[in-house]
Amino acid sequence: MIKKWITGSVNNKLITGIAAFTLLLIAMFVVLSYLSFRKSLQITSLKSINSIKERYDSIYNPSMNNDVRMLTATMMSFQQDQLAKQLFKKRDRERLYSTVKTLFQKNRDHSFITHFYFIDPDGTCFLRVHNPNNYGDIIKRVSFHTAKSTTDTGVGIEFGRSGVFALRVVTPYYDEGNLIGFLEMAEELDHFDKTIKQETESDVVILMDKKLIDEKEYKSFRKNNNKEDDWDKLKGYVIANSTYRDLNFLTLAL
Repeated sequence: MIKKWITGSVNNKLITGIAAFTLLLIAMFVVLSYLSFRKSLQITSLKSINSIKERYDSIYNPSMNNDVRMLTATMMSFQQDQLAKQLFKKRDRERLYSTVKTLFQKNRDHSFITHFYFIDPDGTCFLRVHNPNNYGDIIKRVSFHTAKSTTDTGVGIEFGRSGVFALRVVTPYYDEGNLIGFLEMAEELDHFDKTIKQETESDVVILMDKKLIDEKEYKSFRKNNNKEDDWDKLKGYVIANSTYRDLNFLTLAL
């Protein structure tokens, strides 16, 4: 009897040990499978992101270069306007605006040009043709400083005080070989983002930190361009641009 009991006890311990070891192996297999799946998912996601980025660059860069050439060529027509130069030198803002606004509006209607600036040599904005009542502030964007420091064309994707991301081209403004200021033209990036979505089937959302934006300028720009005032939709950011239609869902997600 004692021998049977000892034998049974040993068998039970052996079975328990085997079961425990088996469970340990299963647990290790599950953990290793999870880690392997997670790593595989990360690699797949990274490859997907890289693929989208490559596709994005292949579309975005040529389009951007073409538009830089278009903006530069358009500014050349204004560079040749002698009346505009004389009015700029005489500091006659109202007549300068009246002189150039029609040509600017024609270009805006037939292309993506949305901004046009006359800038003093020190960086003071003398006239925003697209917003003539807003002037006198100092332009601090990199594209302007590039044009000023090199006396050559400055290009950049930058935002202004109203929080609008735009492709900007700045050129020196000469009269009889003398630098009298700078011209800047810009276009918003909406059409680039729409092209990216069509080609990659990926939405583009651009957020901007409110700390970098003038609230009054932002709201004024939205109002003047018949856009919704969305300043209060997000706590610390504004949606500068988005191809994602359901912005209400987007605000909840963020």
